[in-house]
Amino acid sequence: MPKPLVVAALLFQFNNNDMKEYIPGLAGVPATKSAISSIDGEKGILAYRGYSIQDLVEHSSFEETALLLMNGELPSSKELTNFKNTLKKRNEVKRKIRHLLWSLPSTGHSMDVLQTAIASMATFYPDAVASEPDSVYTQNALIKIISNMSTLVAMWTRISRGYDPIPPSNKMSYAENFMYMCFGEESDPAIVNLLDASLILHAEHTINASTFSTMVTASSLANPFASIAAGVELLLAHCMATQMKMFSLCLTKLALQRMPANGLKIGSKIKKLFGVWVIVNTKQKIPGLQFLKK
Repeated sequence: MPKPLVVAALLFQFNNNDMKEYIPGLAGVPATKSAISSIDGEKGILAYRGYSIQDLVEHSSFEETALLLMNGELPSSKELTNFKNTLKKRNEVKRKIRHLLWSLPSTGHSMDVLQTAIASMATFYPDAVASEPDSVYTQNALIKIISNMSTLVAMWTRISRGYDPIPPSNKMSYAENFMYMCFGEESDPAIVNLLDASLILHAEHTINASTFSTMVTASSLANPFASIAAGVELLLAHCMATQMKMFSLCLTKLALQRMPANGLKIGSKIKKLFGVWVIVNTKQKIPGLQFLKK
């Protein structure tokens, strides 16, 4: 988590410190620049900490990429192993949070449910505060969020359909475990590979709306759970990235072998997938999909 920043104040520090016009949605207003990633959607270019997304998708994993984003450099083999083991040890969700999810309407939007669940985690970690982002306690809380995120999403996938959640495994990778918790069986390696690549692709996208919301919330010294929950809710408002993740997963599950070698071109109507017509109104590429590990 970044150190507390009064990011909102940056919005008013232009035009000689005098905001002279109202800009709906802050469209085009540069609040700050990301030191973590860079992106050019039109050219299909994305980089994390100076590493191209192509190299990360082809040679890395979600867990290793997460550590790269958190610490600024790729972890050693020992550091990566320890991080993976920590995620596996902490992927269980508190019983009362499971009960909370069961109490919610099954028609609720997944992002609203995820926001509620993450915000509720603050009640179990009251000493995790934004004013001490580097403390061991707060850092452990942040790792708990990463570990629990896939468990919560998979849990709601089943609860919203009337099925009991499947406990997480401590022997699978992050992506593989998510698929297992959703469907109760081991998935095809190609599908696990795609999900892992998709998680890498969506791990960091500079200063988008959800990132901005998280930074503003954290700057008020809110706890990390509230800050992340704020970002999650903003994903509901601009959830194209999330929809693209599921779109790519569904498309590849149906026809992985038909993916063009030069990447997935976006902009036309796609066949009906799992009962939903997928239409993407953009001419951009999805950076990295053409570099999926074989």
